Amino acid sequence: MNLDLNIPRIPSYCHYLSGLCATVVLVLILALPEESVSSSEPEQELALALPSADQNAGPDNANNQWRTVQVQAGDSLSQVFSRLDLGAEELASLLACCPKEKQQLQRLQPGQFLQVLTDQNQVLQELIVSTLDAGSLHFVRQEDRFAINATEPTLETRTAFSTGFIKHSFYQSALKAGMSDELIMELVDILKWHIDFASEIKRNDHFTVLYEETYLAGEKTGNGAIIAAEFDHQGTIHRALRYTNQQGETHYYTAEGQPINRRTFLRTPVDFRRISSHFQANRWHPVLGKKRPHRGVDYAAPRGTPVWAAGDGTVEFVGRQSGYGKVIILRHGQRYSTLYAHLSRFHSGIRKGHSVKQGEVIGYVGSTGLATGPHLHYEFRVDGRHVNPVTAKLPGPEPMGHAQLADFRAKTADLVAQLDVHQRVRLALLAKR
Repeated sequence: MNLDLNIPRIPSYCHYLSGLCATVVLVLILALPEESVSSSEPEQELALALPSADQNAGPDNANNQWRTVQVQAGDSLSQVFSRLDLGAEELASLLACCPKEKQQLQRLQPGQFLQVLTDQNQVLQELIVSTLDAGSLHFVRQEDRFAINATEPTLETRTAFSTGFIKHSFYQSALKAGMSDELIMELVDILKWHIDFASEIKRNDHFTVLYEETYLAGEKTGNGAIIAAEFDHQGTIHRALRYTNQQGETHYYTAEGQPINRRTFLRTPVDFRRISSHFQANRWHPVLGKKRPHRGVDYAAPRGTPVWAAGDGTVEFVGRQSGYGKVIILRHGQRYSTLYAHLSRFHSGIRKGHSVKQGEVIGYVGSTGLATGPHLHYEFRVDGRHVNPVTAKLPGPEPMGHAQLADFRAKTADLVAQLDVHQRVRLALLAKR
């Protein structure tokens, strides 16, 4: 989403991490009136990587010559060879050597590059053909025939940023800042524990998002993951930094190393439509026709909706229990347990003693037992006592150890520096208003 500030793109060739370039960025933004900024690292020009003269120097190739030709609309390899004064026999020999690549040679596309090496007698020695998938075909003469080497395409990753002030809606402001739907939803998912994007967003809240872009042959192919984000929500700043630990696990953390998009337990272990029945000390039971305590929360959802484990744990019970119907009980350490009832079926492999991870599918919504319609009945217990999972204060995740925290700070220092630059720019803009 582009900012609602109409600030034109900052030339991304400014390496804003240095103190000098941070100043340049600041001056540029303050001097221009627009409200939106979206930028990426500068595109790299296509490198033709011609062999150096030293590579080709020698008694037999001292007079060899490299030439580069860009394919034009309507060009064929025969026409290109004709312009380069290469004979038909050279073309025939080239096409005969490599039947698998013959089709690519006969279907050149405008914009492709050909690099040609000839000797002093205008005899073709080497030909390098760029391909549309960013690889290349390299033909080399070996006496009276040609051999071929093919290179694999290289996918390039660059860092881009989008930043903006919210004028009306977060979604529209993020789109204006250049963020895709996928990036917007990813940011919402990262910060959903701290910000209610549906009801709490206010005018002039501000966001900055650093994310990856992928390029092939200089052309953007898509967006990668968000690597850092800052959201100024009514004066409270939330930062999220992407970090991969030494075990290869990737999550988002605050600048202090606290997990920002994880909790020990999920409050809602199902994608639900509505809460059909709340936690109550005395509720009229629609099937039994009498009042009794309702020690859980009912989440109405279509039959077959996946149910997730609310936290890491072990399956303590899986089977049927009278009014609960098909039920799963998970044990989470010594103090906590969760119960999932009225399931239509259990996920494959779920059995007593089985270890599960938070977010793992353990079953599916149904209406088994005493239920009037498909829903998940979810209970949360602390030391065997039922508590309301919607309002209960849930335990936080384990903090990082000293060694991991040091590794985290080292790997995210560059991201923090980039967010600091954007924050200084934003504060300067506000001061100018």
